[in-house]
Amino acid sequence: MKTIRLKNYKCFEDTGNLELKPLTFLVGSNSSGKSSFLEFFPLLQQSMFTSRDGAFLWVGNNVDLNDFPTVVKNGEDQITIEFELDRIPLDSGRIGAGMIGLSDVKVGIDISKTDISDAITEVRIDFNQQHLVIKLKEKATDEVYVNGELVSYQDEDIIHTFTNSLLPKLLFERDVFETESSKCRRELYAWMRENLKYGEEERVMPPSLLFRLRNMLDKRIFERRLDRNKKKDIELDKLNHIYNLAIFANVNEIIDLVNYYMLELSNRIEFIQPLRAPAERYYRKRNISVNRITPSGDNVAMFMLRLQKEGLLKKFNEWLHENEMNFEVDLNEEGGFIELKIKEKGKESKNMVDVGFGYSQILPILATIWKDLNSDGTPTNRASYCTTSIVLIEQPELHLHPRFQRQFAILLSKCVQQIAKSNRDIRFIIETHSQDILNSVGRSVAYGEFDASLVNIYMFNAQRENMKHYVETAYYTKEGFLENWPIGFFE
Repeated sequence: MKTIRLKNYKCFEDTGNLELKPLTFLVGSNSSGKSSFLEFFPLLQQSMFTSRDGAFLWVGNNVDLNDFPTVVKNGEDQITIEFELDRIPLDSGRIGAGMIGLSDVKVGIDISKTDISDAITEVRIDFNQQHLVIKLKEKATDEVYVNGELVSYQDEDIIHTFTNSLLPKLLFERDVFETESSKCRRELYAWMRENLKYGEEERVMPPSLLFRLRNMLDKRIFERRLDRNKKKDIELDKLNHIYNLAIFANVNEIIDLVNYYMLELSNRIEFIQPLRAPAERYYRKRNISVNRITPSGDNVAMFMLRLQKEGLLKKFNEWLHENEMNFEVDLNEEGGFIELKIKEKGKESKNMVDVGFGYSQILPILATIWKDLNSDGTPTNRASYCTTSIVLIEQPELHLHPRFQRQFAILLSKCVQQIAKSNRDIRFIIETHSQDILNSVGRSVAYGEFDASLVNIYMFNAQRENMKHYVETAYYTKEGFLENWPIGFFE
C-alpha cells in the first residue's frame, strides 16, 4: 500500500492523499486525529478473514470503534476510503500464466448506512490505465461501468455477496447465482464468430480464443491478440466496447486479486498500542507458539521464550548491542512460570519489574521491529500478492528517558535505511509527541546516515497553526532541518 485517503472518517473531512513512506511520523496535539488515522489499519486487519454484516468489523481485538454512526464524521452519511497498491501479480490458475499483473492500482470504496447496518455502496478500481466502477444497490440490481460505459445488462440480475476480505463479489442471475455474466459471454462469442478467424486450419477454436481474450486485463496485449486473429479492420468504438466487455467478464477475478492482496496485507500489519502492558514478576507459560507481539505487548515473555527455544534470543541480544541499546534480555524458567530479566550494560540481570517501567514499554516495540527485519513473510508455495508490511507504533517514547528516545530514533533510522538497501517493503507509521525522536532523525539526515526521501511527517490539525489543510506534510532538508514546519508547533 503506497497511499491512503480518508473522507468523512472520524474527525476528517478529507485527509488528502497521504503517501506512506518507509518511515512516516504522525504528530499533533491531543485529539487532533493522529490515533484515529493510525487505527484505520488495525481496523482493516481485524475485519479480514471474518464474516461480517457490514463493511468493517468496527469492534474487535485490535480496536473498538463501536459502529458506523460513531465513525462517520458528524453530519455526513458516507465514508470514502481510497488507497493505491503496488502491482498485484496474476495467479497461474484461472486467469492464466504469462499475463502481466494489475499495475498502477487504485481502489476506492464508499460506505453508507443501510436499513440493517452499513455496507459498501460503490467500488472503484483503476488498473492498467482502465477504470472500473461497481455500484452496489440494496434493493435493485447492481451496475457495472468500465471506462465510463455501462456494461451490465438491464435484464440481467446482478446481486453482491459479502466475502471474508474487503470487497463484495458479484453474482449473476438471481436463480442460479453464476459468477460471470452469461449475456456478456454470448455477446463476446457472437462478435468473435463475425470478426475473428477460427477453424481447423488456424488451429484456434472459438471457445479457446474466447477464454484467452476474456482474460486480457492489459489492453495492449488484448489488441495484439486481436490483430493476429481478426478477419477485417475493426472500428475503434467497437474495439473499445469489446475490451470493456472483456473487463466485465473478468470483474470477479479483478475483485479477487484486490481481495487476495488485502488478506495478505492484513497478515503483514503489526500494531503496538500506547501504554503497553506493565511488567510482571512472573509470567505463566502457555502451550502456544507465539510468533508475533500483541498490540498490548502482554505476550512478550512467551515471544522471548520462543526465541530462546529456537536459538534466536542470542541474535536478538546481539542486535540490541549493535544498535547501542545498552541492555539485553535474559529468561529463567521455573516450573510453569517465566521470569523475564533485563541485563543493563555493566550490571547484573534483574527482573524486569525491578529495572524501571520503560523497559516494559520499549521491549514489545523492539521485538516487533526485529521480527519484521528477520522475516519476509512470503508464502513458500507461490508468489505473494502483497509484499508490503506495515508496523504501527503509538507513542514509543512513553516512560523513556530523552537519551533512550534519541537512541531508539537512531535504531529506527538504521533499520529503515537497511530495509531500503535490501529492496524490501516495510513501512513504519509512528505516532509521537517526542521532539527528541524527530530531532534525532534530523541529525541522522544531516550526518548523511539517513536518506531524507525515506521519511514523511504529517502534522494533524495544522489549520490551528494557520496552515492551509487539516493535515500538512513536513520534510527534512539535506541539512536535517524540518521544512514546512510551523514555529512553536510543540509548544
